[in-house]
Amino acid sequence: MFWVFCLILLTGFVGHDSPVYESCKREVSINKAIPIQVECSYPIFHGHGMLIDAVNLQIKTEAEERFTSFCKEEVLLDDLWEDKCMLSYELIPVYQTPQLISIFGCTFEGRGSHGCSYYEGQTFWKRRDSVVKLELDDLFVRGSGYRQFLLSYCENAFKSSSYGYYSSRPELPPELGPTDLNIFVLTDKGLKIIFRAYTVGGWADGPDAVLVPYAKLKEFIDPFGPLEELIN
Repeated sequence: MFWVFCLILLTGFVGHDSPVYESCKREVSINKAIPIQVECSYPIFHGHGMLIDAVNLQIKTEAEERFTSFCKEEVLLDDLWEDKCMLSYELIPVYQTPQLISIFGCTFEGRGSHGCSYYEGQTFWKRRDSVVKLELDDLFVRGSGYRQFLLSYCENAFKSSSYGYYSSRPELPPELGPTDLNIFVLTDKGLKIIFRAYTVGGWADGPDAVLVPYAKLKEFIDPFGPLEELIN
């Protein structure tokens, strides 16, 4: 189920100007009383330069360390489950420009009939002579009220489409907070906010995300930040 889920996710996130890359995948089966499958997949972007070289090195290091950690943990873990176990970590390119690369990540932990996905977004920006990993605050003018705007925009989007918990329990809708906005990726169309599993909908519905067009964000965007280039 996980790999079908990620393929659906990929087609939903990648824009028309898709990043050029090849995928590197590692997998191993650990033979214990309960079968264990560990996998990781990450992109290697084509070309060279300050941005591409820095991103390729960082995501490869991170993915390989995650893979090794998964393997070590499962070898040492007592067999407490009665069915097979699967652990995977996948990084999927979303958007790329000469100055910016945005990547979506998903960690899946499945044991028997139980499983959960943990999402992440990584966006790297070449700023003068360095490459920085962006946080949401880096995109907007501080004190401009952008988080409240994003919260209202996302809540209205979920309510208007009767999405997830907004449909199944409209009398008790989720209460979103500023930290619920921290997972994001940048696309060719706008800022995509990704919510943690079970925040606004069930696991089978996810990943739960709202695309906010750049045109809606103009009054909040830092004129010296990475979004200024995208909206122009």
